[in-house]
Amino acid sequence: KVNISLKELDASYGSKDGLKLVLLAIRDVAFIQKTNSLTIGEILLSKGAMAITREADGSLSPMTMLPAEPARGGASAGKQAAKPAPKASKTASPTEKELEYSLKKFNIDGFDLTLTDKAVEGHPRFKLAGINFLLEDLNGPRFTPARLDFSAIFGKRAKLGAKGTILPQPFNYKGDLRIGRLPIQDFGDYMPDNINLEILSGYLDTRLKLDMSLKDGKPSGSFSGSSGLRAFHCIDTTAEEDLLKWESLQLDDYRGSIDPVSISIRQIALNGFYSRIIVQKDGTLNLQNLVDKPAQGPGTRDQGLEKTTKKEQQQTAPTASRPPLVSSKSPTPGPQIKIGAVTIQGGTLSFTDNHLPQRFSTTFYNLGGRVSGLSSEETRFAEVDLLGNLENHSPLQITGKINPLRDDLFVDLKVSFKDIELSPTTPYTGTYLGYTVDKGKLFLDLKYHIENKALNSENKIFVDQFTFGNRVESEKATSLPVKLGLALLKDRKG
Repeated sequence: KVNISLKELDASYGSKDGLKLVLLAIRDVAFIQKTNSLTIGEILLSKGAMAITREADGSLSPMTMLPAEPARGGASAGKQAAKPAPKASKTASPTEKELEYSLKKFNIDGFDLTLTDKAVEGHPRFKLAGINFLLEDLNGPRFTPARLDFSAIFGKRAKLGAKGTILPQPFNYKGDLRIGRLPIQDFGDYMPDNINLEILSGYLDTRLKLDMSLKDGKPSGSFSGSSGLRAFHCIDTTAEEDLLKWESLQLDDYRGSIDPVSISIRQIALNGFYSRIIVQKDGTLNLQNLVDKPAQGPGTRDQGLEKTTKKEQQQTAPTASRPPLVSSKSPTPGPQIKIGAVTIQGGTLSFTDNHLPQRFSTTFYNLGGRVSGLSSEETRFAEVDLLGNLENHSPLQITGKINPLRDDLFVDLKVSFKDIELSPTTPYTGTYLGYTVDKGKLFLDLKYHIENKALNSENKIFVDQFTFGNRVESEKATSLPVKLGLALLKDRKG
């Protein structure tokens, strides 16, 4: 048996990258010629650090240590071309045995790795510290599952870990995956350029059990576990305003498969969330501007019309009669989805309208409730019970049944909104009716039923003590006698 060790290795490559290794040890190496087998007891990399950069052209900095390929072409190439082709090698003996190898242990102990990506704007830099990696019983060329154990610290304190068995070919991993407090904002440079969104914070926690395979480039397998995203905060970079944030979003006890696609989640819990909806001065919603629309060139419309015309000509051209094609394939079933419950607590929704001459703002507080029994099954309906308050005063309640996951949307909801103070709506009444609102309260009882793509609704609107105030000059105001119309609608009690 042979033992090889190398101490205090120090190598530089790229512009500023390098590898430092306190100890590289290869132990208990044995080769048996008769059986054409190689056995390695252990490969150990102990107490080291490595820096890798992906350059702007996509190449990796350690590749600079390899000799450059000779340039092709010119006189030298001609000389090489003039050489006679080498004789074909003799056919290997059918009794010659393929090399068998066995690695008992591959161990990385106390290693640090720094990754820099110059192919992305912002040149993000990631660090994995305290890497411990153990791979046991790797055999080939007829692979058997090898035991794997990995742990590391990402950034300052995010814990990463995996433990299970891995089969190199065909690939299969069966085991655990652990992620603790992974800061997703560190990956913001990978956000597509057309997304006007910036993630300021968010910490991912995940514990998974995986049985994943890859064959012929197609993934399959199953997964189960729980995940959470805490202290999430993102802003709209166009309006430079808060868009969405929450204290915690938790997915508990989920399990599913990739092929066929299915997922079952016991509970989704959203706590302490805040969302902001803004009507911009041009009348669009801030949500509409989160994704930039592709710019159309001057000839885009003409090209589109030309393509449409050609398509119409092809459709109207006479063709020989032929029997219609009937597909022998059965329709692919959609994803199977089940969610036991979705709970919401402590929600806040802010609404601002900057489209009016006078700005209007209002806020829903204490949004919460529960949606139970969501399913993609056609015959199952989820129970809805949601509550909230407008400006901490007017109660809102939504109850009923829904199934948004099936192919044909089903909704059967009742919406009750009571004691809404109307004087804050002056920016709207002044703009479109020409008067301020002195006082008044609104009560709504709404029913919506959607089934078989048909909507049936029943709306009861009650306005109490509604009184117009001063006149407001507005070009958009109606010329209709709104005060007279209001007087005709009122009863003796107002």
